[in-house]
Amino acid sequence: MRHEVIFVPSNDGKLATWASDIFDRGVRNINMASSCAVIDCTPVCFLFACDYRCSIEVCAIKFCLAANWASIPLVIARQPLLRRSVPFSPKYLVSLFRGGSMQSESMLRVKLKSSFQAQLGIISQPIFRLPVTMRPIFIIQQRIIDARGKIKQVTQLKADDGVPISLLARNFKRLTGVTLKSFIDKIRLCHSLGDLLLTSKLIKCIALEFGYRPTSFSLRFHNAFQIWPSQVRSMSDLLIRQKSPR
Repeated sequence: MRHEVIFVPSNDGKLATWASDIFDRGVRNINMASSCAVIDCTPVCFLFACDYRCSIEVCAIKFCLAANWASIPLVIARQPLLRRSVPFSPKYLVSLFRGGSMQSESMLRVKLKSSFQAQLGIISQPIFRLPVTMRPIFIIQQRIIDARGKIKQVTQLKADDGVPISLLARNFKRLTGVTLKSFIDKIRLCHSLGDLLLTSKLIKCIALEFGYRPTSFSLRFHNAFQIWPSQVRSMSDLLIRQKSPR
């Protein structure tokens, strides 16, 4: 019997409550503080929070956990990157990191899109509640996340409401504290870490897929995670034990 359960880190009560409302499913927390987590039922999907800190100890454990359940969708929830909180801003920018079956993936994509639209006020909230300069910032962040960071040039990002990309880039840096290019790079490296742990792709292929030369990819990856891509592939000691469903 399939258990309708979403797994989230046990220290994130807000995400658990939000997930229960959005997905209309029961939520079970797992302890991500330890290097080992025992799962005794079959989840509908994994839902992990990302705080942009890019810690190899935390991120690798999450991806290794998901690696043991290759057919289960993996969803990543990121809080919008902002220098300060903004009233009526989205709680999370959520993306499907890895799909499962075609049916479950389609269902999740619909729910995630509806969630983002509702949070931005496209469905349920008046648009005027969000400051005029903020709405494009959330939309651009979501687009970069949905594209897995595969944006070759910042100019590829379509600005909404006729806002020039140069002005959008300046507002992005002013309101988030990072440049558009840096944010794109952060999302790319997050997904490349996932590919290193969840797939058997060659490191060279992963680098090229995300727009890096292999040598520059290794350096960028090391700067972000303090570990080389080749070392990640040998992290068998971080694999999570899994108990067969009862």
